Parts: sequence; C-alpha cells; structure tokens
Amino acid sequence: MTGPRGNAFVEAATTYGALRGIRFRGIESFLGIPYGAPTSGRARFTPPARPEPWSGAREALHFGDAPPQVDTRLGSEGSAQAVHNLMYVKGGHPLDGARMSEDCLNLNVWTPASDDGGRRPVMVWFHGGGFVHGSAGSGLYNGDELAALGDVVVVTVNARLGLTGFLPLDQLVGPDFASASNAGVLDLVAALEWVRDNIAGFGGDPGNVTIFGQSGGGGKVNVLMAMPSARGLFHKAINMSGPMLTVTEPAEARQLALKALAAAGVDANNPEAMRELPLRALLDVQRKLSPALGAAFGMNPAAPAMSTGWGPVLDGTVVVRHPFGKDAPAMVDKIPMMIGYASHDPSLLMAGSASFPTLGAEQARSLAAANFGDAGVAMMETFNGDFADEPVRLRYARVVNAFTFKAAATAMVEAKSEQSAPVYLYEFAHTTDILDGLLGTTHSLDLPFVFNNVDRSVYAGELPSRHHTSRNMALAWASFALSGNPNHDGIPLWAPDDGLGRGMRIGPVWQAWSEELVS
Repeated sequence: MTGPRGNAFVEAATTYGALRGIRFRGIESFLGIPYGAPTSGRARFTPPARPEPWSGAREALHFGDAPPQVDTRLGSEGSAQAVHNLMYVKGGHPLDGARMSEDCLNLNVWTPASDDGGRRPVMVWFHGGGFVHGSAGSGLYNGDELAALGDVVVVTVNARLGLTGFLPLDQLVGPDFASASNAGVLDLVAALEWVRDNIAGFGGDPGNVTIFGQSGGGGKVNVLMAMPSARGLFHKAINMSGPMLTVTEPAEARQLALKALAAAGVDANNPEAMRELPLRALLDVQRKLSPALGAAFGMNPAAPAMSTGWGPVLDGTVVVRHPFGKDAPAMVDKIPMMIGYASHDPSLLMAGSASFPTLGAEQARSLAAANFGDAGVAMMETFNGDFADEPVRLRYARVVNAFTFKAAATAMVEAKSEQSAPVYLYEFAHTTDILDGLLGTTHSLDLPFVFNNVDRSVYAGELPSRHHTSRNMALAWASFALSGNPNHDGIPLWAPDDGLGRGMRIGPVWQAWSEELVS
C-alpha cells in the first residue's frame, strides 16, 4: 500500500493492536504510539495506566501531543531569543504550532525493518528541558538517520512534565495522591515496559536496551537508575550534559506543594480541587513558581541556580536513593555508562545577558571571583593561558562549566568508576559558527551530531567538519548500544575511565586523554 508522496505504508503489531506507519528512504517510522492511558480528569497526578486496546490498524503517521508546559524560551534580553530561534531544526521551535494535551503518554519508533526478525539494539531517548519543557516530537530527535547509520531501533518518549508530572501532593496527603511527586518518571517506566513488551515486533531486542538523554533528559536517565520499578528494563545508559546528582528532598517537596496550592487558591485541606482546575490554571501556577532559569546564569552572582523548580522527589518508594550516592541501588553497579559534557556548556544560558558577547577580561575575572571565589579566579587565569585564542566570554564559560556541567559529569564518573560496569567519559568539543561563533561548543549542540541530523539543524552551523564528526559520534553511540563499548574503526581507542581520568575529546579530530582534563 502506498502512503503520502509514494512512500509505502507498513504495519506492526503491538499488545494493544496493530499500527500503520510509513517506510521512507529505507527506515520505518511509527509516530504518536500510546503507551499509557489518558492522564487528564480524575487521572491527573496519578501513576500511569496501560492504554485501552484498539481494533483495526491505528494510524501512527504523526507525532502525538506534547506534554503541557509553559513556554520557557530564554526571553528577549541580549542574544537569548536569537539563540533559541536557531536551536531547533529548520522550521522553528518545536512548540510553535504544536498541540499540547494532558493525554501525552506517547512515543515514536524508527527502525530499519519491523518484519525481518531482527534483534537490533534499542536506544530509548528522553528529551531535555529540566523536567518542565520539551517534546519527543522535536525534529532535533528525529531518529531515522541514527537508526539507518547504526542499524538500531530508536524510540523517543513523551511524558508528563512540570506541575502535571511532579506536584508533590503525596507529601501532604494520603493515598489519593500516591506517587504524585514522581508521576512523570513513572511515565518513563511505563514507556520502558512498553518497549520490553512490544519492541521485538519492530525489529528490536528487548534484552538490549540503552536509555540516553541530554540535559534534563540526562537527569531522567540518572533517576531511572535509582528506581526499583525500572530494574531490568534497560541495560546501558548515556548521560549527555545532565548535571543531576540528587533529587528533591521530601521537606523541600512539601513546601513546594503548599506553595502550589496557595498559588492556585486551593485550600490545603482540599487538594482534590487541583484535579478540577482547568489546565491553563495549572500552568499559570507553574509559571508563578518557576525560577527564571538562564536569564543571567553565570553572569550575575544573584542569578538562580540551575534548577527549574520541578522534578522527581526522594519519596522512598518510587525513588529510593540518589543515583550516585554511596548507598546507590545495586542495579546501578551493573549498568555500563557514557557520561559527558560540552566544552562551553553554560554559554547557552549565559547568552541571556546583554553583556555576554562583549565580556572583557576584567569583568570576567570579577564574575569568576563573585561566583566561585579564589578557585574561580585561579581557573580563569589558567584558561586565559591555555585558551588564549578563544574570546574572553568562552574562557569564562569554561570556568562556569568547571563548577556546573563538567563538575557534575566528573562526580558521576568518579562514583561510577568504583563500580563493576565500565564508564566512558567524553568532552564534546565541535564548535558551531552560528551567530559568528558566539556560543562556542554550547549546551545542546551535541544533539544534531548524535542523531546525525546536522543538515537539518541551523544550530549545527555550516562547518564542513560537522558531517565527519556527526557520523563518528552517531556510530560511537550506536556501538555502545550494541555492546557497551563505543569504539569503532573511525575513532582512536576510547578507554573506559579507571579512576585516572581517561576519556575522549570529540571534535573534528578525536583525541583520547589519559589524565584529568583541565579544560
């Protein structure tokens, strides 16, 4: 049967019914697949339930609804709006014109073949956005190129975010709101259960599942490693610039719940009323309580910390431990990992300051001292020598990185290197020429490279080296998904970290290192 523009329709079976997808350029795609029941109305704030079966072949030709969220673009100050306009695929921000709904438990599958009996590695992607924004329907995460190049099955997942996914009413009241603190990550477990039960029908191996995510998506990876309900549902993990070492403590969660009720005008003795509020009212509450992340990050000592205010809670039931603590769950020990960061990760957030593009040496030194004390000043002086060819703004971005994204990655690797499964450390160092090189190698720039989508992304820039770097990066990620080892013929030997700081700098030239990075 022929689909749009002469492409062939294809069908795949699931435990809930048949799906009709499409085959284009040798890759089959099935979009907007429900893995959970609707979460609106009485189901708001409750753990996910399985979807209802359907009869006939359900069309899976379009992305499903995005999770409800507040538009968190960085605003108009400085270069922030220009940056956000360039971040996404040619065509704009993923929420421009997108449909949002509380009934958002859907996922997408790309596979080389659903009917050949293949047992391909499965790569399950969790988008970033700090647990408050983003969508699996963003073209940045289109999985067709990665599936084709790596001979893998790619899955991208939508789940509840922000207040609808992480309102900690269970910290105040009884079983009627059980696990409301962590509904959004329980959604991810439900998606992984769907993968376990159905991915063989798409040419994937349910016994070889890698979870991976960037930024807030890396945080989702970390949290899943601390959830007993996720045990056995994945076998490898990749955290890309996801600086989340801990989750929210119960006392802090209780205060957030009380603030949310007050902001909504709901009596603390009647939290059930939160289920009856229109969605717009809930999003207004979230907007009121969420910090203005990024507007002056690293450029002002009074700027907010790297937190969106919403996320998983250490409730002792769903999330029982911090994933990299000394008492981390035993399952973490057996999971091979890749962990990394970008050379100038924070520059995306720092660009919200009007002074960032023209940052001078004295101002950078003052900011380093104000934000990070003597250690920041010393690091600034080191980077002034080691990276004298870079603009001051990017040298200072390295300083901020050393105390945020890189610091978190280093801490995770150090904890992981003491366990039995290997951990591979990397620094992503391929720059972009957009905005005349304003951002260097910034946060989220690795996304089009990992998905091998550099020609679809304005963000990736136009440097000729982007194609070679992207191909090798996508192959490394796929190789890791296959065997737990990212090495392949196109790159130097990438050794696992063994406590000595071994890792790989990824760029136009891949450079292995065997001592702790200072960059």
